[in-house]
Amino acid sequence: MESKGANFSAALEGLKKGEKVKRMSWGIDDPRYVFLQEGAALDGVDETGEVIPVVVSDNLVIRLQDGKTFEPYIPTTSDLLADDWVGTTAPGVNWDAWDDWPDEGEIKPF
Repeated sequence: MESKGANFSAALEGLKKGEKVKRMSWGIDDPRYVFLQEGAALDGVDETGEVIPVVVSDNLVIRLQDGKTFEPYIPTTSDLLADDWVGTTAPGVNWDAWDDWPDEGEIKPF
């Protein structure tokens, strides 16, 4: 099977640099992509209603196929072993509108 991109280790390095990544097998028209959400310190509320500091850790987030919903991303074994991960740093690419998907020469396999 011919590789179309990078392995998950390279994709993870791209995520750490702020890239959005996706698998080519998801398809060009599929709105899914993964990104790294940086952690933050927030105010939370405990069971008594008292405001307490809460620290949210960094985590991977995936945009789902409906294009509107985001949830925590835990890669599957298939995702971890895949060699079709791509990210893009092509200027002017709108990752929210797949009409602007870059030409194959602009896809950055990290």
